[in-house]
Amino acid sequence: MPDHLDGEKTNLITRIYDAVMAPEMWPQVLFDTSQFLGGKGSIIFDLTDGFKTQFHHATFFSSNYDQRILKLYFKKFGKWEANDQQFFEHVSLNNDDIELVSDITVTDQFRELATQPSTKFLQSIGLSNRAGALLNKDQINRDRFSIQFDADHGPMTPEEGSRAKEVLPHVAKSLAMSRHFGAVVNKAKIAIEALDQLQVGIAITDNRGRTIHKNTELTRILDDNPLIDQTPQGRLALTQGSSQRDFNNLLGGIERHGHFGARPRKEAVICDQGALLGGLCVEVSPLRGNAEIGSGAINGHVIACVDTSRALAVDLAMMVGLYKLSKAEETVLKHLIDGLPNKRIADEISRSPETVNSHVKAMFAKTGCENRTQLVRLAIGLGQRIISDSAA
Repeated sequence: MPDHLDGEKTNLITRIYDAVMAPEMWPQVLFDTSQFLGGKGSIIFDLTDGFKTQFHHATFFSSNYDQRILKLYFKKFGKWEANDQQFFEHVSLNNDDIELVSDITVTDQFRELATQPSTKFLQSIGLSNRAGALLNKDQINRDRFSIQFDADHGPMTPEEGSRAKEVLPHVAKSLAMSRHFGAVVNKAKIAIEALDQLQVGIAITDNRGRTIHKNTELTRILDDNPLIDQTPQGRLALTQGSSQRDFNNLLGGIERHGHFGARPRKEAVICDQGALLGGLCVEVSPLRGNAEIGSGAINGHVIACVDTSRALAVDLAMMVGLYKLSKAEETVLKHLIDGLPNKRIADEISRSPETVNSHVKAMFAKTGCENRTQLVRLAIGLGQRIISDSAA
């Protein structure tokens, strides 16, 4: 990649992570991402199943796009768009990586798209070809990315597809991290005091790793959980050696992030105490600055900690439906989410510890998780009530 593009990429990725705590940045970030990839604009949207159809909700879209036109497109052509998305999805699900799939690829493998009413509508507003990617393969209807190219551009080129592989994993991680703040973001721009409403422990650190803010839940975790501590210099430290090494790695440069494609939860640092006790899931995102903290660059990090030894509010039905969990597995998972160790779960459901272990391993296989802490983190990411009961 030429030097000017390499510098542009680094600056773009930095702003992608700044959007974790400043969602108002997404329209401009998506426009700049589109420009970097040779497109005219891009959209991040969700699919929601309704009666006999699917609804499309554009979560974020490029600053140059008119929301009224987007709503009109999804209203008039939702059926065709849903069919197209099935084809993009089929190609995207081949692996965990994020691959921007060109509509030309979809056309060659499945059917001709050019004569569809939806395609003709896009052409009427100056858009020709498209490409799409799944940014969340744990829940494939969430965080779908679509980029549109103008008529003069033509289909996405292989070089642009390669650039997308370097940028879109960071978009996926930023979106995943920002879900911790979703409930307060929907009310207003994030204020530091609002972080105390979250069930997730949040720390904001400076460029030397020193904590400049921590919310109420993180203070509790530091007091109660032996897996994490704070040094006299104000830095967070994990007490398991291997976990601390992984944590230090993520506290390095931006290039340390975005290596897990459409499953960014796998990049989290997992401090797991096995079947007997709960664990700690630690996620890290670079942060250049935040207006609520003060002017000037912080060049630090946002650190999110989920204590899986504590009962958490989760949409269990969503987890069961997505991963086809059995009734027995659902029961075990409910107790895991409540923070119970395997032996205690065995007593609660009148089964042997070996049976509980067998159900847990079966859930690992279905979800791609490696331990119980990662399994609980996945459940939280799919459907967590992140506002604490005391703050609600």
